[in-house]
Amino acid sequence: MFYDGSALDPISGITFRGHSIPEFCARAQKAPGGGVEPLPEAMFFLLTAGRYPSNEEFQALSEQWRHRGDLSKSEVEFITRLPKEFHPMTMLSMSILYLQNHSKFFKAYQSGTNKAKYWEYYFEDSMDLLAKLPHVCATIYRHKYRHG
Repeated sequence: MFYDGSALDPISGITFRGHSIPEFCARAQKAPGGGVEPLPEAMFFLLTAGRYPSNEEFQALSEQWRHRGDLSKSEVEFITRLPKEFHPMTMLSMSILYLQNHSKFFKAYQSGTNKAKYWEYYFEDSMDLLAKLPHVCATIYRHKYRHG
C-alpha cells in the first residue's frame, strides 16, 4: 500500500506531495479569467501522480471528466424528486448512493470478476463520481434554492 501524507508546518503551512498551497496556486493550471484559483484537475493530478500535469495531461483529464460528468435523466429526476425540506448534505448523500445504479464495480462484482481486477472498476467508479459531483451539487442547489 502506498501512503504519502500532507504536512502542516507553522511557518510554511500545509504541503502535499512536497508542495505548499501558494506554490501550487502559482504553478497549477487555472481557468481563463479565473485569477489565482487553480482548477481541481491540477490538484487531482498532483495528488495521484506526484507531479504537476503537462498541459496535454491536464486537457486529457479535463476532457475525461467532461465526458463522464453528465448526469442521466434518471439521476436528475432522482435529485429533483427529493423533498426540498431535506438538508443539502442529506440530498448529496442520497444522490451519491443513487449513483450506485451505474457502478461499474457493482456490475463487475455481480458478474464474478476476478478480485485482481477490482481496482480497475474502483478507479472507473471513482473517476465517474469525481466528474459527476459538481453536477450533482449544482442540481441540488438549483432544486433547493432556485426552484429547479
